[in-house]
Amino acid sequence: SVLLLDEPLSALDAKVRVEVRDVIRDLQTQLGTTTLFVTHDQEEALAISDIVCVMNEGRPEQVGAPRDVYGSPANEFVARFVGDSVVVPMPGGNCLARPEDISVGPDGALPPDGEVVFHGFVMGIDFHGATSMVRVRLEGSEHTVPSRVLGTPPATVRTGERVSVTVH
Repeated sequence: SVLLLDEPLSALDAKVRVEVRDVIRDLQTQLGTTTLFVTHDQEEALAISDIVCVMNEGRPEQVGAPRDVYGSPANEFVARFVGDSVVVPMPGGNCLARPEDISVGPDGALPPDGEVVFHGFVMGIDFHGATSMVRVRLEGSEHTVPSRVLGTPPATVRTGERVSVTVH
């Protein structure tokens, strides 16, 4: 038998939603029941699933473990659809990167060997509680890249300051 849940948490506030999500996951594990959980909330899908299927116009684009779908997207659609991604102009062409794969440091910071470094100016810092998003406009470009950092960025990273940006 299969348990079908179609957007079961959509009407709940954020805190209750996480609590009920955990209860559903625990029950599903205890009972060993195959569950088809339909949701548009990506965080919810990644947290509750053993297998995720990313659909595009009724066709599966990628099926796999949540970590694989997020960390190794099968194509550009999946990379752009699941989680945050940004186009970064790289030597030899553009690449898609996640904000957590972009670090920002004081101007002139040296990257580890083999990593690409850019320079830019901090356009803003958005505090999200456990994380902050640092938005940097790359020097000589209209590209703005976000960098997700734990907590608050270092004191050397301030709005308006020139910084070094490393893509890992």
